[in-house]
Amino acid sequence: MQTVEDKVLVDNLTKGDDRAFAELYRKYHSDLYRYAWKFLRCDNDAKEIVHDVYFKIWEKRETLNSDLSIKYFLIKVCKNMVLNQMVKAARLSAYKQEILIASNENLENETEDAVIYADFEKFAHAAIAHLPPQRQAVYKMCKMEEKSYEEAAEAFGISKGTVRDHMLKATRSIKKFLSTT
Repeated sequence: MQTVEDKVLVDNLTKGDDRAFAELYRKYHSDLYRYAWKFLRCDNDAKEIVHDVYFKIWEKRETLNSDLSIKYFLIKVCKNMVLNQMVKAARLSAYKQEILIASNENLENETEDAVIYADFEKFAHAAIAHLPPQRQAVYKMCKMEEKSYEEAAEAFGISKGTVRDHMLKATRSIKKFLSTT
């Protein structure tokens, strides 16, 4: 039920009276703060909600109905803002949780990838070790040291075609070794 005093305050507020707004603020500020704090349990968040409630009231002052309870209206606006804040906080928390889970999965994947890579590297070195010495040396120079076929041919005193042949046979042999283990 709207009191006569509140009805006059709302009527004056709808006309843009700053003093009516200040009086409304003084009269209900602590009730709204307690209401917001009861749910949010954070001083800054409760103060911000109350500030936002009064900001919204000032913005909508021309549409306020002086026949309705302003106290009830203020509490209803406060309640909606508190609920919105709580939903936003829950979404943020869920989002943070998703990021944490994803980053942990990435760490697990990185660890798993490192183990797989180490195993692969071990098998690759074993496959290379099964090559004949000359082919092994040519393969290491071209693949691991990233030398050109020309550089390998010059280093071993063989033709570029022979280097190409060693590389082709080494690659086939390594693929065959890896597919059988």
